[in-house]
Amino acid sequence: MGAAYGIVKNGVGVAPMGVMRPKLVMKSIVHVVMDGVLGIYGLIIAVIISTGFLVQLLEQGMCLQDGQIVSGSR
Repeated sequence: MGAAYGIVKNGVGVAPMGVMRPKLVMKSIVHVVMDGVLGIYGLIIAVIISTGFLVQLLEQGMCLQDGQIVSGSR
């Protein structure tokens, strides 16, 4: 959600930049690309954390719903 917000805000800044100073558009796009990379990094870390969390729950004999209750995400 945060990366999507950042991409939108940067996109809004790049659009007028293309009109006022066309030579600086490529420098402005770097921020949009970095927001996308950050979003993908967040997804990868979320999968790694949830996979490790799920393995620990299964070892303790708990189901995923119990883990959500324990972690306070439900």
